[in-house]
Amino acid sequence: MRLVRGPLYFLAVASVLCASGAHAETRGFVIAQFFPAFHSQEGDCAGGMNLNTGDQYDIGLVQAGYDEKQVAEWARKAEDKALITSFRDERHRAIRDRATINGKKVSAWVNPQATPDPNLNTVTSKFALGFDLDGKEGAAGFENPMTGEKGVDNQYFRALGCFTAHRGSYSDRPATWSYMWDIVAPAMPAWLMSVTADDFKNGAATVSFYRAREHIERDVNNNVLPDLTFRIDPDLRSQVSFKAEIKDGVVSITEHGNLHAVWGEMVLLTDLRLGNTHLRLSLRDDGSADGVLGGYQPWKDTISDGYRSAMGADSLGEYWNIRKLADANPDPKTGANQDISVAYRINAVPAFLIPPPQ
Repeated sequence: MRLVRGPLYFLAVASVLCASGAHAETRGFVIAQFFPAFHSQEGDCAGGMNLNTGDQYDIGLVQAGYDEKQVAEWARKAEDKALITSFRDERHRAIRDRATINGKKVSAWVNPQATPDPNLNTVTSKFALGFDLDGKEGAAGFENPMTGEKGVDNQYFRALGCFTAHRGSYSDRPATWSYMWDIVAPAMPAWLMSVTADDFKNGAATVSFYRAREHIERDVNNNVLPDLTFRIDPDLRSQVSFKAEIKDGVVSITEHGNLHAVWGEMVLLTDLRLGNTHLRLSLRDDGSADGVLGGYQPWKDTISDGYRSAMGADSLGEYWNIRKLADANPDPKTGANQDISVAYRINAVPAFLIPPPQ
């Protein structure tokens, strides 16, 4: 909640005084961009880039038991091997029905666990964005190219970084995510964030995340407009706060608890669940904020996103890579890890936030 004169001022002050202290200020933000924090660079996939979707479909059909000659004939007749237009087409039905349960062909997208693992390539680079979540510098750990931190855990990047459609950097969004974010962001509840502190250069702070009751608005250049007013959704499931500290204008979470934000977006993230939550957020002179949010996310949440199957990567390859590289929260019965280390980029612009009614 940015402090301003007028009706909003009193609402903001009341909230701030309760949250921090007599001299505390709360700065509000609306998240303009949110995307996987990948650090793609030339040569980071020793096995090479994974094949495009159409060619990978052909390999997957043979692996699933379809006749190789038939697969080649289907491919020869296809105008676009990556495009699935109708399940009346024999090849398209076969692409869907690559899973086998009790000897019967069933949908691979509904039953990915019943498909062969295509063993696609993963990132072999030693550099990645993110955080050291487990305090270890094991073989799976990366080095953060921006901070020099060792033992960085971002297995989500390792799993998807060799798919062309998922390549990205600190400033450049992966193509798949970028495409869908720009479509759904104006139609979903805005994602909000606030930082409360006495001193925004150094000292203790509180970082909070919320869902708005309004949508974002964009200018003619497709940039999210700053300094708009948003009402915080009163649903407590969409509100979470963390203790933090600020050093030289960079906010870091110090209490690494769970973030569970029910943000109500059905394509990218129905909700965001992170364990051992970390944040590194730079507060800019123009009032914006920019940084990385990370933690352990249930791997099934990352692969259930509806946008991936038709966005330049065979979703079965993604499924198996993510499942195999999950690195936290072992199932007590099977021992299989249920969570995968992730990092997301946040870019936020200043906004006025109105607290919900008590």
